[in-house]
Amino acid sequence: MTRESDSLNHFNEYIEEKKLIWERQKLGLELRHKFDLYFVTLIFTLLGLAIQTSKKSEVPCFNYLEVAGWGLLFLSGLISLYGLSKLWLREVGIAEVKYRQFFSATSEELSKEVQGIENRIKRSGQTKSILFLFGLIALMISRGAMLLLQS
Repeated sequence: MTRESDSLNHFNEYIEEKKLIWERQKLGLELRHKFDLYFVTLIFTLLGLAIQTSKKSEVPCFNYLEVAGWGLLFLSGLISLYGLSKLWLREVGIAEVKYRQFFSATSEELSKEVQGIENRIKRSGQTKSILFLFGLIALMISRGAMLLLQS
């Protein structure tokens, strides 16, 4: 009887640990999705503000730099939207792979497809961050230089 109760206790601990891991993974995915949504909103908000509050500089290179900043922010926003559009596809693919693995069906081709989607999402995330950073820097330099020239 003790052996069976120990085995049952280990099984219950295993189940509880699996639930905890699943909850953490679910929370991580929800936070990632929220961050992506907030980030794309931030990008387009900053782009709109930059365009609406722009002033023509007497130095043409600062005007070009500001427009380049707008372009970089716009590209960053578009890439963010692309990444968001692929998130649901990745999640559905992962669920299908797990479903097939559970029922001992082959899922190698689907796994490769899901991994490809994940890689594209990661690359688009890196690209959007770099474009966002350079766009923000371009706007800061052009606006800051215009302020310094006016004083």
